[in-house]
Amino acid sequence: MKMKADEVEEEKQNLVVEKQVDNTIDFDKTIGDLMEKDLAEGIEGLRVIEVSLGIQDLKFADETEQNNELLMKKEKILKAKLGLYNKNIANASYNAYKSTLQDYIRVNELLSKDGNVIFYVKMLLKVKHDTIDLIRFLSTIKEARKIYQDQLFFSSVDAHNKKEILRVDGQQDSDAFYDSLDEEFKLAYLLRTQYDNAVTYFYDDQNANVQYNDKILKEFAVASFQKEDFKLTNDIIGRIAKREEELDDIIVVLEILGVRKPEILKDKFVMLEKNELMLKSTNRRMELMRAYFMCINWDFDECTKIIKDEMGIDCYEIVKERYCSID
Repeated sequence: MKMKADEVEEEKQNLVVEKQVDNTIDFDKTIGDLMEKDLAEGIEGLRVIEVSLGIQDLKFADETEQNNELLMKKEKILKAKLGLYNKNIANASYNAYKSTLQDYIRVNELLSKDGNVIFYVKMLLKVKHDTIDLIRFLSTIKEARKIYQDQLFFSSVDAHNKKEILRVDGQQDSDAFYDSLDEEFKLAYLLRTQYDNAVTYFYDDQNANVQYNDKILKEFAVASFQKEDFKLTNDIIGRIAKREEELDDIIVVLEILGVRKPEILKDKFVMLEKNELMLKSTNRRMELMRAYFMCINWDFDECTKIIKDEMGIDCYEIVKERYCSID
């Protein structure tokens, strides 16, 4: 009789497990079906499920000890919401996305899961947002440290003059703020506040292996070029992974001045006809090629005038010394 009772109990347990599996399948299917709906209908359907389970907010996570199953369901719902926002990113609400992502991060912390948070942070950047509010939010996400610092330095409204460092709460102490930055962004901070210290920092042996963001190096290259520190400009360009048009124009000038071995001049100049090089152009690169043509024909005044007009630097003495000393 005892054995029969054990068998009955085992059968009951099996039925419970089977029911749990069926419930999980039904839950996942419902979530999947809602993911196929439009944004408003899908979000509303997910909200209804949350309410029915009593997990519309995260109070249950603090109030219930046996909440692991509910946490996993909450995580799936939040992930589904984020998925719907991502599919409709042009129409997504910043506040709704941010609130959902906050809860998603919290639930994943409770579950000790990674959650691919960086992916969702990058998607949030695509939603129309208030810059300062976004930076405050990013400052609370440890996984988004690099993105947070990048936004601090490069999210200025003026795309052509990103020189400010946006500040948020708790960043009034300059020394503490500087110390909190990663090594590459320390260079950006110094570049915008104490240029000479930025130069020292860049050449410090202790920072020789720092992997700088190309945006930081480009800003530094332009700043050093404007200060006519051409050797530094060349050293910085040597560490930039992906060059842009503006930097290629700077490189042409460095090649004319002899700071850098001919590269663009060697490839492009020989392809131009003499009459092309005599005529003024509206294209900056062509004008710099014309400057080189004037230079090798000993017209240093016209050469340096073109460079000053196009690039804003006065290099007459450098040009004259370089080309007059050539045997």
